[in-house]
Amino acid sequence: MHGAKNAPGIVPQAINFIFQTIEATPERDFVLRCSYLEIYNECINDLLSPNGINLKLADDRKRGVRVIGALEEVCNSLDHVQSLLKVGEVNKHYASTAANLRSSRAHTVFRMIIDGKNRDGPKELTSSVVNLIDLSGSESANVHTPEDVKRAREMKYINKSLLNLGIVIMRLSEKNSEKTWIPYRDSKLTRILQSAMSGQSKISIICNISPAKSEETINTLRFA
Repeated sequence: MHGAKNAPGIVPQAINFIFQTIEATPERDFVLRCSYLEIYNECINDLLSPNGINLKLADDRKRGVRVIGALEEVCNSLDHVQSLLKVGEVNKHYASTAANLRSSRAHTVFRMIIDGKNRDGPKELTSSVVNLIDLSGSESANVHTPEDVKRAREMKYINKSLLNLGIVIMRLSEKNSEKTWIPYRDSKLTRILQSAMSGQSKISIICNISPAKSEETINTLRFA
């Protein structure tokens, strides 16, 4: 997601593209606001604020599903956005497992809200939202020792939300999806993304696998 200095990942490339687009559109004024959230054991935490623990969700007519109390910081430069990412990365839940030395224990959502209006003529406001989601990988029980109750609990919530994401995608792809009940509310992940998944949005899912013959690789391919 983040890559390295010489090989930037999806997040820095997306941020860079947004600022290039803003600079290439001098006839419009833009305001960029950023938030960084974590879904850990089905609790939404604000990675930019130490007090933003177990935040609640609410419906908003204009903006769809909103995270109440989440910090949205106005960013005027690429460096400013990157500084927020560094703060968030420090606050994320990581742990070592039998599969990875540094395993993410939560899903994260880096959200950029871009509001724009014409400098001249009609001042109609347009708003766009970019969600960059880093999904924690599905796990099997054998990557944790039986004594490690905390890791097992994290695994349960990770797998449950990924399963529900797959169900939502499957239901949306059905022919009569408008008549089908979509279980957005069965997980915080799909609830946060409800507006994007049910609206007029472009969605890409990138699955990262290795050639290793393992259950995780097979599960990832099935998910894809």
